[in-house]
Amino acid sequence: MFLHVQKLLNQEQLKKAKEIIDGAKYIEGKKTAGSSAQFVKNNLHVDAQKTASFSELQKMILDALWNSEAVNAVSMPAKMTRPIVNRHEPGMYYGFHTDNPIMGSDPMVRSDIAVSVLLSDPESYEGGELFVKTDVGDAELKLPMGDAIVYPANTLHTVKKVTSGVRIASVVWIQSMIRDVSHRQMLFEMNKACEMITKKHPGSEEEGLLLKVYGNLIRMWLEE
Repeated sequence: MFLHVQKLLNQEQLKKAKEIIDGAKYIEGKKTAGSSAQFVKNNLHVDAQKTASFSELQKMILDALWNSEAVNAVSMPAKMTRPIVNRHEPGMYYGFHTDNPIMGSDPMVRSDIAVSVLLSDPESYEGGELFVKTDVGDAELKLPMGDAIVYPANTLHTVKKVTSGVRIASVVWIQSMIRDVSHRQMLFEMNKACEMITKKHPGSEEEGLLLKVYGNLIRMWLEE
């Protein structure tokens, strides 16, 4: 399931993010890639240990994700990795790959879902689209600064070569409380139905019954 989250970060947060990123130190992205991904990964990552206030930026992004109703509805997160921030300069790209099944270290998560948060103005660079292959067609995405895209981490995807300017994005991986992707899809759609009926018929018997079924399905599918 894909979800475009608009304005995950506000202008004040983006300004602070830019201040931190402008003073960042970088390492080669290959150093954080798995054995196969190293052959297709050509980008830079912010060096968390050598970048002042990077933990502040990570907290800002995580807080925004945890507090997003849309992100919570689509992913039902149990835990999230610490955000990384990658940089693609002209000529850089990340070839087709799927994300490692286990990501992060503190915490370590099963990578059910990936989230990319765009931290640069799409008008400031050429290329750099996130291209994702799916069973129902291909998606090519270039989002506004501060927006996020939520997508399955097991899909085959690539960041196309940047031909001019600089693309900066943060990536977070989510382990869902609901492991089965089809169950998450049904819960997401049922949650939308609950919102609709609550808006049209608040306090109705139909609303109560739908909320009961929604809650019981979560209980049934929730991982211990």
